[in-house]
Amino acid sequence: LVDASFVEGLIIADSALHEQLLSKEHLVETVDKLGLNRRGVVTARRVARCADGLLESGGESKARALMIERGWQTPVEPGRPYRVDYLWRVGDRLIIGEFDGFVKSEKAAEEGKLAKTQFDERQRESRLSLLDNCKIVRLCWDDLRDPTKFDRKLKVAGVPRAC
Repeated sequence: LVDASFVEGLIIADSALHEQLLSKEHLVETVDKLGLNRRGVVTARRVARCADGLLESGGESKARALMIERGWQTPVEPGRPYRVDYLWRVGDRLIIGEFDGFVKSEKAAEEGKLAKTQFDERQRESRLSLLDNCKIVRLCWDDLRDPTKFDRKLKVAGVPRAC
């Protein structure tokens, strides 16, 4: 993590936690222990504090890293029967963020299950949209490549800025 940017480091750390290669506590302790007086330790400590093993893809991690870097409030854990990629509670409203990559669709197509996967995704989103005072914002790789577009989508959706 010493030579990685915050975004790159968070993608790596999230993946390591998701794959249960280490615990968050171990990551934080290791960075603190091995990072003394080393170049990049400030970034590495920030990565360790922000790492989250719940994210399931590099795209989800990169989107969250950009949210943090660009001053957006970070999502809270949903506590609902459906796992969502990102969730913000704004007063009595919910804003759900979903990152759409191609991996799930490509895998489903290879297995001959694309139509079923797409149907299931539409049904899931339909059920989520029925929640009271809920808005869904979809993010994709193009948004991550264009920070202005990324910011605009989050702003229009009503995602609050970090304090």
